[in-house]
Amino acid sequence: FFSAIGLMGRGYKRGFDSEVQRDGTHEYVASGRQARKKAKKAKLQKLHAVSEECDNITSPRGLPKSMPPPMNCMDVPTWLDEHRTECIFDYDTTRWPFQDLMQQVLGMGQVDLSTLHKLQLPQDAPICPTLLYAYKINGRALPKSWEPLLLRNNTSKKCLAAFRKSLPFQRFLEVFYAFVREVIVPLCGDPSGVWYQCPPTLRIQMPADKPTGKFHKDADYDRHVPTEINFWIPVTKVWGANTLHIETLPNKGDFHPLEMDYGQMARFNGNQCHHYCVANSTDSTRVSFDLRVIPKSLYRGDHDGHIGDYKTKFAGPGA
Repeated sequence: FFSAIGLMGRGYKRGFDSEVQRDGTHEYVASGRQARKKAKKAKLQKLHAVSEECDNITSPRGLPKSMPPPMNCMDVPTWLDEHRTECIFDYDTTRWPFQDLMQQVLGMGQVDLSTLHKLQLPQDAPICPTLLYAYKINGRALPKSWEPLLLRNNTSKKCLAAFRKSLPFQRFLEVFYAFVREVIVPLCGDPSGVWYQCPPTLRIQMPADKPTGKFHKDADYDRHVPTEINFWIPVTKVWGANTLHIETLPNKGDFHPLEMDYGQMARFNGNQCHHYCVANSTDSTRVSFDLRVIPKSLYRGDHDGHIGDYKTKFAGPGA
């Protein structure tokens, strides 16, 4: 549902390699052999590519023959940039209680989410793959029985499927769908609605000596189009080293941390503006989720209707 809401890292212990794969709602570590095979495949594809560069994190699936070629930057209307300029918005946490819902999703009870890294490990592996991966990046000594869940195999896929079907996650999605319709759509400049990433990406960044991602813009990855708008919603207070760092305009280089409280969200042009995380040197865990949307008037169903690795859903009049 959330990607590991996109966690990436390098330098794992024996049995794990440095590549991180993304699948559905979370990210997890690939084995050394899988990583080397995938890197070789990605290199060959890059040599023969006729479209955009591909990143070694995910190998490109290509554009279906029935779909039109992706838009280029010349096709982006000026009104779109006006509606994806960096801006922070407030929302009503009583109407949209994402913090409470996230506590249920993570199965942690009524705890302060910013203290997740201080809590004792649960007896059983977390049902949420994102939380499991966050423990790994945090440097916690995990039970050996948990490690297979971090690999790309049938066991981890079954756990992901079970997580998506869990009642707390389904409750979260119900509120999320309404939030997109009532809050996100009016901020996108198209009264006819938007197509949006579903499920959103869940991210948990615990204190660690390594960043959980790398410097990038979304256009660097496969199956993204330049008409996307990014929304980033933290459910804990974010600042300094535990938040997202972005530039205000493409290639401007004026990087700065997004500083927000619970009840605020950021809108920005993540497709063209570079962004990244640094090692979380604070004593506070960050929990957030994010999504990408495409205004309906600009949506063409590229990449078999996907935004990145995610399926899309429509929100707007009549939906």
